[in-house]
Amino acid sequence: MDRRFLVPALCVLTLSAGLPSAAAAQDYSVAQSAWTDPEDALPHPRLVPIGIPREAGELRLTELGDFGDNGGLDNIAQYRDSADEIWGTVFIYQTTLTDPAIAAVATDLIIRHSYGAQTVETVREWVPAGSVEDLALLLVYDHAFDGERASAAAFFGAGVWTVKLRVTGPQDRRDDVVAAMRALLDGVSFAPEAEPFAPRELTIGDCAAAEFAQPAQPLSAEQRNDDDDAPTVADALIAIGIVAGSMISNRHEIAEQIPDGPPPFSASDYCVMGVEPLGRQSFALALRRPGSGATPDLVLIGDAGRGFETIVSPSDEEGILPRTGVHVMFHSLGRAELYGPFDRPPTMDQFFSYLTGEADWLGESALSVEISPEGNTQINVSADALE
Repeated sequence: MDRRFLVPALCVLTLSAGLPSAAAAQDYSVAQSAWTDPEDALPHPRLVPIGIPREAGELRLTELGDFGDNGGLDNIAQYRDSADEIWGTVFIYQTTLTDPAIAAVATDLIIRHSYGAQTVETVREWVPAGSVEDLALLLVYDHAFDGERASAAAFFGAGVWTVKLRVTGPQDRRDDVVAAMRALLDGVSFAPEAEPFAPRELTIGDCAAAEFAQPAQPLSAEQRNDDDDAPTVADALIAIGIVAGSMISNRHEIAEQIPDGPPPFSASDYCVMGVEPLGRQSFALALRRPGSGATPDLVLIGDAGRGFETIVSPSDEEGILPRTGVHVMFHSLGRAELYGPFDRPPTMDQFFSYLTGEADWLGESALSVEISPEGNTQINVSADALE
């Protein structure tokens, strides 16, 4: 079941710095801590130079909000039509896994697993967004929710931000749903510093059956210190953090520059190892690169850029470092945490058992990498990890 995703493209903008003029009187709520809503321009998140329309086809803006106290890193705009039948949402968020292609993969898999057996994808194409050609990946699904709903999703990136748009409505108004999505995309506006880019290309299929993998175990202090010529633990952790932070901040550029680099920073294909239900319409998705072994490279939690990534040092030719080991990075809003070292990559069952609360094998984080909205990296090393 191969599914094609977009080729990487960093768009060079020639747009005016000013955003388009505003519409009439405000009739929607605004989370002032997260959004700027000027009278003479489009509303935009305080930290993001992307304007969104107040009206898009039949949709009207109803709310500018954010998800919790996160410094404006997880912004949401909600829309409704006059009949309250078609709903639209724009998500603009920054996680340390800022990758709209991965967001598209996760959303697609969740839709296929939770919207009912009748759900069928009917559109997959590159479309303009904010006057930038071929910027967004547009997906349209018919007969979702037991044949009653049509749903559209679109994805693109902008600097360190992921932008996801969703529109859903009755199946008998399917054309209105698609028109509303296209109107939302057309109504987006970018300031020059926004740096929008299209998702990279991915091919996602089912993984072939893999051989049994031994569970990962934490490395003991003796295992981490059995090589007198190896760098100190602090040096090793900081080096890993610097590499990870650089790749997080510039993921879409590195994907183009290092096509054969370590996952998931390359444009390599993935396959689906397994899907684990975590709650109502929430799933964990285990992905790996074909031929990379019997353990996942990514375990995504839902479709909002959270999840685990297995980090193996590029200098480790055997797959297991005798001193610094294998690490697991947990991605979330503006922050990544590094766990380990382990003697080998964790298995899919280990990740799933951790997420379902059956086993806690990760331990305490060794360091955290925090990415500012401007892309700056701050690395914090745990004192316990230096002992």
